Amino acid sequence: MRNPVVLVLLALPLATLAAGAATLWIIGRGGLDAVGEPVRRTAQVQVRDWAEDEAARRLGLSAELALEGAEVRLRLRGNAPETDLVLHLEHPLEAARDRDLPLQPRNGGWGAPAFDPEVHWRLALGPAGGGWRLVGRWAPGAGQATLAPALGDGGGERDVAR
Repeated sequence: MRNPVVLVLLALPLATLAAGAATLWIIGRGGLDAVGEPVRRTAQVQVRDWAEDEAARRLGLSAELALEGAEVRLRLRGNAPETDLVLHLEHPLEAARDRDLPLQPRNGGWGAPAFDPEVHWRLALGPAGGGWRLVGRWAPGAGQATLAPALGDGGGERDVAR
């Protein structure tokens, strides 16, 4: 080719198409604004339902989660109704690695097989059928975490879930 401008005229649109395809591959199918809990969308705003967090606050619930060897131990405080509990572990980067751990009553508390303690999990605890929710974060190396309602005593949102 005598004129390099022709090469630029061909390469630029091809590079743009490749960059667009790479961008779509990076963000994945779900988009970047996805959240781990059910939300109602109003225009472009996601509105979270706080009813389960309010119920946990009214019941005075909190929990301590500890990793003891190959098992997770949970101590629940407050006026929780007798029911099966589930601990939801939300991975910070890969939704495919999210897990639900059914908890079994053990020695005055609750237990389940251990999870990977080196991940900064977002934690949500509640009954299997819903009704109330406690949230918290797992910090690698800490060996334990505190779970509480996402709403503080005054009804305002706490930053334990994000």
